[in-house]
Amino acid sequence: MLSTSAIFSGYSIAMCLFSPFFGSMLTKLGRRNVIIIGCLCEGTAMLSFGFLDMIEDANLYGLLSFGCRFIEGFGNGCLNSGASSIIAHDFEDNMGNLMGLT
Repeated sequence: MLSTSAIFSGYSIAMCLFSPFFGSMLTKLGRRNVIIIGCLCEGTAMLSFGFLDMIEDANLYGLLSFGCRFIEGFGNGCLNSGASSIIAHDFEDNMGNLMGLT
């Protein structure tokens, strides 16, 4: 069975693993599409969490929980990269203020 700390670390592991790819995703897919992918991944992961209470097996529960956190981390990385890119591109005069708010 996965420990709670291992499950919660799935989010950060995904962010670390995929962070080199977010920049290339922005250029290939576009900022808007990367944000949409991020929203879909995070929404799917959060929705999946709601159904995990139906799982009886502790090992499967831990594995699927880790998977949900991993997908959520990937989605949040897409959102952060896309939002930062939009702010840097469209709001050059007020970039520092808006980056601080995000």
